[in-house]
Amino acid sequence: MGAAAIIGIHHVKFPVSDLQTSREWYERVLGLQVLVDFPDADGVVRGLAGLLPGAQPPLGVALRENPSAATGNKGSTRSVSP
Repeated sequence: MGAAAIIGIHHVKFPVSDLQTSREWYERVLGLQVLVDFPDADGVVRGLAGLLPGAQPPLGVALRENPSAATGNKGSTRSVSP
């Protein structure tokens, strides 16, 4: 059986420790256009989804507040600071 071909990427999802700070950074640095917020049952927005319009085709990006998962990503991009 041959390897499956990847024909595209629908979206990428990143865990973040601070949703508001991350949202501002993705909007300012990467041009993220937020399309939808995801509130939890308590009404607090803990996630969002949008598009990076500079990518061809535009790339879907989701951010989800999850501090414990975000710890693994901390410090992985030293060239650009939030």
